[in-house]
Amino acid sequence: MNEKTYIKVMSKLKSHEQKVYKDLQDVNTSADIYWERLNAILPKLASLKDSYENMPLNKNQEFLKLGFDQQLYHDGKTNRTPFIHELFASKALILKEKGLLIKDSPIHVLGETPIRSEIGS
Repeated sequence: MNEKTYIKVMSKLKSHEQKVYKDLQDVNTSADIYWERLNAILPKLASLKDSYENMPLNKNQEFLKLGFDQQLYHDGKTNRTPFIHELFASKALILKEKGLLIKDSPIHVLGETPIRSEIGS
């Protein structure tokens, strides 16, 4: 291999090596940020009630939409929903026993109403 080719190949390899080291550093930095965020969130998950009470109103609404798929409503006596996120499903029976939440069966649309005659058949 002549000197010119050697310099060209080595230059490309050095450039590639620098890119690999930079990518590796970025991955490590991303992992560190991920773990920092996870460690910041875990204590909040331990006490969802406190976290919920300290959230601004728009975050409270987002949280409820996530937990109940935008289908939580109050019927005048208790809260009702056809959907509970699996994260909260284990608490559904306790909430039902306390009269705080009733899980309804989901409504299924079966199709159009059949045509009826004038005599009701």
